[in-house]
Amino acid sequence: QLRLGGYAKIGWPGIIVVEGPESCCQEYVRSLQRLRWQQMVVRGEQVEECPPGMSVDELRRLHHGFEELDTNGMSGLAEACRKAGLENLFLTSMKIYRDDSEGGGARGGQEDAEQGGSRKKSTKSHRK
Repeated sequence: QLRLGGYAKIGWPGIIVVEGPESCCQEYVRSLQRLRWQQMVVRGEQVEECPPGMSVDELRRLHHGFEELDTNGMSGLAEACRKAGLENLFLTSMKIYRDDSEGGGARGGQEDAEQGGSRKKSTKSHRK
């Protein structure tokens, strides 16, 4: 219903990588925060503008819908992010920071701008 896609890796460390319309990603994060996990931190976000005439779905790098990975799925998630051009965003979620000159444009912390036609990829780290 939120038109999101991405991955969720259970266990420690847990990670959720989500992609979709920015407002839907924000609503998803709020719903996760209401679960009151022991810890849930947004470690990285990447916002991209949709060019006029294109939809978020046409720009997706990840598949539509969620795939849950088991406790040994971190390397598979890293590879999926690498193939999607989201390696720096993934590394940021693991507290491995790279200079933007290497590509990817991921950054830690919250994005301030709310853009109506944007697509957002976020990484959430959590533990139960």
